[in-house]
Amino acid sequence: MSMFFKDLGLGSKNFFKAINFMFKHGLWWYYLIPLTVSILLSVGSFYIIDVIVDSARDFSAEFLHLDADVKVEVGGIAEVWETIKAFLNGARDILIIIVFKVIFWYIFFKVNKYVVLIVLSPVMAYLSEKTEEILTATEYPFDIMQFTREVWRGVLIAIRNMIIELGIVVSCWVITLFLPFLAPFTAIFLFFVGAYYYGFSMIDYVNERKRLNISQSVHYIRKNKGVAIGNGSIFAVLMWIPFLGFIVAPITASVGAVLAIHEKRELGSQYARPKVSSVQPPVS
Repeated sequence: MSMFFKDLGLGSKNFFKAINFMFKHGLWWYYLIPLTVSILLSVGSFYIIDVIVDSARDFSAEFLHLDADVKVEVGGIAEVWETIKAFLNGARDILIIIVFKVIFWYIFFKVNKYVVLIVLSPVMAYLSEKTEEILTATEYPFDIMQFTREVWRGVLIAIRNMIIELGIVVSCWVITLFLPFLAPFTAIFLFFVGAYYYGFSMIDYVNERKRLNISQSVHYIRKNKGVAIGNGSIFAVLMWIPFLGFIVAPITASVGAVLAIHEKRELGSQYARPKVSSVQPPVS
């Protein structure tokens, strides 16, 4: 247990060290990439939710036989009915906007972290490798096929972890419905579950370079789950901050994971690719 808390601190502190590391080694400009992606995703998200809300309003108006736009007529029952329709339309619109936007943003918040991991996978894969090169003086010559494999594996890991986490989330929701007093404990548990899988994705970039397959990577990260949770916890907290979290969290987490594994003296194991010189070609 003491090793777990030691690793937890290791994963957390190296997350913050990563920021200084990036500025020290001229990698700060990589933050501009998620900044650009964040702007594009934000614009797209607002457009999508507006389309969904408008479609829901039109559907509900047709289903309830209430016109979306009503004109109040003067004269007895017609005036009363049109007034009721106007009230119902207004109540319906408010309800739809609240319900759909709350649902959309909750789902977006849960899935957004994995969308980030998928969209920024090429950048994080490259930064993870670049960080290891700086720390160990190991040269990894650019190989488009190898880089593509790393990116594709990062995407697969993110999708795998998202499915597992959502499955755990739904299960906990069901349990909490029947045992509501567990809600506070469930919330804490789900936070650390998410943190573990976010840190998992960051550490797996290192494991791929060690030639670990996914099964071996899972075993390694379970053994070092403190590092994964420490790294992933800071990532998760930062992602609560709109816009800023998207820019800072993923890039910093990928570098922080390498720094943490390096501090554990576990970079360059027997699985690592051999160092390449100008005389000896890389071993495939």
